[in-house]
Amino acid sequence: MTLSEVIRKHVIATLEDNDYNILHTAAVLGLSRRAFYRLMTRYGIKRIVDNEQAEADKRIAHAQLIQRARAIVAQAIKDGLKRGPCESCGSTSFIEAHHDNYNKPLEIRWLCRSHHAKLHGARGQRATFI
Repeated sequence: MTLSEVIRKHVIATLEDNDYNILHTAAVLGLSRRAFYRLMTRYGIKRIVDNEQAEADKRIAHAQLIQRARAIVAQAIKDGLKRGPCESCGSTSFIEAHHDNYNKPLEIRWLCRSHHAKLHGARGQRATFI
């Protein structure tokens, strides 16, 4: 490993340790903000999008994926897809679609409202029903 690679890895690790805060990272390294930006440029370190913004973008994209999957299932039900019995208890009352993978919107498991809520509760998620 070259000295440049060691420096680059150290700078990136310091950025991560400081939650990608440029000013704090520069201070930890004993540099001014301007000098730190020059260091980043010199070692090919691109400015990282604010962590909170990146997380918000991920949540929005995931919410859109969920919304799309639910819309596809709702349309399939209107087009004649029949709800099956609950996979857990066999009940035919208050049956809801559960997606294990929102990228496969028609691969669903039928669960009664109670078992659907329990499944989401076990995963630490809030259940939203269709």
